[in-house]
Amino acid sequence: MAKQFTVVFFALSILVAESLLAAPIVPVKPTFSPEGCYTRSDVIEDLVNGDSDSKVSFITITKEKDGYYLKGFLWGTNWHVCDISGEGGQPLPARLENGAIVYTEASPKEDINCRLEIQFKNDGIQLRDSNYQCKKWVFACGVHTSIDGTTLTRVQDEALCK
Repeated sequence: MAKQFTVVFFALSILVAESLLAAPIVPVKPTFSPEGCYTRSDVIEDLVNGDSDSKVSFITITKEKDGYYLKGFLWGTNWHVCDISGEGGQPLPARLENGAIVYTEASPKEDINCRLEIQFKNDGIQLRDSNYQCKKWVFACGVHTSIDGTTLTRVQDEALCK
């Protein structure tokens, strides 16, 4: 009986191995999710007295039923800041467009055409405000802060994005 079992087991093993070899191997693409916390740590210097301190700039991207939302806070030289949020610090509604998260705000009457693009790079994001309309007219940004070209790295510690 043990011999018969061994022969049957061996035959089944060969059949399974052959079927695995014949099956096409389909690579599984990881699913990218833009939601998360993106940060950068900078030493901020006071241009008057030379004091300095390390500060964390951040952008957080969340997804709700009705779309994406973003919120951020960027530090610049001389303690200038840029608050990227809506009224009362609320996250801004955004959409996924050609692989980027995009926030737009326009007011033709005041000639404002803000388009903030968050482009995804290897391990983080790059912010694009190519016409500087978001920095100048929409967000509360100090003169020594920068949105366009700012890069941030994705981090696991969500507490850094608060």
